[in-house]
Amino acid sequence: RERRYFKLLVELEKKKKKKKSCDSIIEDIQKFNTEKNSYPIDVQEFSTISEWHYLAIKQLITTPSFIEDEQWIYKRLRKKISVGQIRKALQDLEQLGMIGRDQNHKLIVLKPGLMTSNDIPSSAIKKHHYGMIELAQAAITEQDIIERQINSTTLKVNKNDIPEAKKFIFDFIKEFATRFNQNESDDIYQMNVQLFALTNDLKH
Repeated sequence: RERRYFKLLVELEKKKKKKKSCDSIIEDIQKFNTEKNSYPIDVQEFSTISEWHYLAIKQLITTPSFIEDEQWIYKRLRKKISVGQIRKALQDLEQLGMIGRDQNHKLIVLKPGLMTSNDIPSSAIKKHHYGMIELAQAAITEQDIIERQINSTTLKVNKNDIPEAKKFIFDFIKEFATRFNQNESDDIYQMNVQLFALTNDLKH
């Protein structure tokens, strides 16, 4: 859901620059704004949590086996970040009101959804994607094949079909998340899907 929202913001930014109609995208964004459990987040707040481990820690807190211990989080996240980064992420998430304490002083996620304003810079979104792609690269050598699935294909595609191809990918991601997301799971996985050009335009 968060990834879909980021995508809408990027599309809105592109259409604004090209001075094209944004009505359909704004309508989709407004749907997110009215959804239950969504919360507003501004540019500064999003820039704060754009590093990959913020959302990973936020998800980890919701797992049944979660232990509020920096060393435990450090090991669970494959030692990819420092204890200092974990401590800061927890502080930032709490200051932003995304996590908090219940009546038993247990750490919980207060705002599971995401509702960002329309002026989120694409640079922040790119930063988030860079972090996730770097983790995927590391997984090739660090994780056993039973823990990961990495495939690729090289093919010829008509540029006119790219919008349909992108929608196909999004629909697949949505269906995948619906099918395999388990609220009671102790394990957090990341799925990246990339579609990009290997060739320049013939006019270049």
